[in-house]
This record gives sequence, structure tokens and C-alpha cells, in this order.
Amino acid sequence: LMWWLGLSDSVIEGQFVWVDGSPLDPNEDVWMLDEPNNDDPDAPGPGNCVAMIGDGFPEGYWRDQVCGKPSASVCEASLF
Repeated sequence: LMWWLGLSDSVIEGQFVWVDGSPLDPNEDVWMLDEPNNDDPDAPGPGNCVAMIGDGFPEGYWRDQVCGKPSASVCEASLF
């Protein structure tokens, strides 16, 4: 299972930002070993979007994937 996180380096390679434009805090990332590597072995193109992998990999670890792959998403919302 793969979940999109709303994080990408589509604008500047290697500079990951959230959908609201805020930068990724390097102290808060949980990349898989050898990630991010700008590669997606399952799809052609650069791996610019970040997914949390939960099937076949350690739960909760991130890797960069091709942005057009269909997947579930994790959303953030304000409390009411």
C-alpha cells in the first residue's frame, strides 16, 4: 500500500516542499535506505513526489515516486 504525502521536489530537485509551500524539516523525514533517489523502478520518469510505503517495506518509511501513479492520499485539515 502506498500513501501520497503532499510532499515533492518538482520545482527544484532535492528541495522537498509540502503542498502549502513550506519546506520539509530535515529533522522530521523518515526516508527509506537510499532514498530519495529520484527514481521509480515501477514507472518511467523522475521520482518527484513522496509516498509512505506500507506494504512490502517497513511501515511509515518514505520514498520518492513518479507523481502520476494512482494512490491513496494523506490529508491535513484544521480542527474545528
